[in-house]
Amino acid sequence: FFRAMIRCQAGLSYEEAQHARDGQTNDRTAPLKAHIIDPLYEAYDALKRGQDKRSPLYLDMPERQIQLNKKGNVSGVTVKERFDAHKLIEAMMVAANVCAAESLEKAKRPLIYRVHDMPNPERVDALAEYLEAMDYSLPKGQVLKPEAFNRILQKASEREEVDLVALAILRTQSQAVYETNNLGHFGLNLSRYAHFT
Repeated sequence: FFRAMIRCQAGLSYEEAQHARDGQTNDRTAPLKAHIIDPLYEAYDALKRGQDKRSPLYLDMPERQIQLNKKGNVSGVTVKERFDAHKLIEAMMVAANVCAAESLEKAKRPLIYRVHDMPNPERVDALAEYLEAMDYSLPKGQVLKPEAFNRILQKASEREEVDLVALAILRTQSQAVYETNNLGHFGLNLSRYAHFT
């Protein structure tokens, strides 16, 4: 860790970065594509491979955006498009937060973890009953891992029920909290995670 100053090259939106990656550059992104944008996506690809091996809980819930009319009244709700550019930044932030936790532990410095405990067994039992009624099965009597939820989410996406099932799984999860005692992060499937970014 060292003191540094960030000099933002362009302040791109997620959409601009994604369009540039997909070959649709503009005046701001064209000079950055080869030496900044493409290498960032290559780094993301490497982080994604590690993430896939780790198998964190994959709740990719759509973000909704409220539309207002000229009078400031709600005129509608739309679903925001999610790009790989969003996932790239999330993966970089997770990597930075893990690095911060590991480095501070190694230096024997106190730190505050962002912990996410395993779901409450009663909530898991209730979820299992709910899912069973929809012809899904959640393994019982095992140490629960995010991978078990991911298998159900995959099956639900094949049946076009993923939004309903994802919401039920989300409601089962414990609340993530700040803690000096490291309990790990269940959802990210990480043994240490500091909320540094």
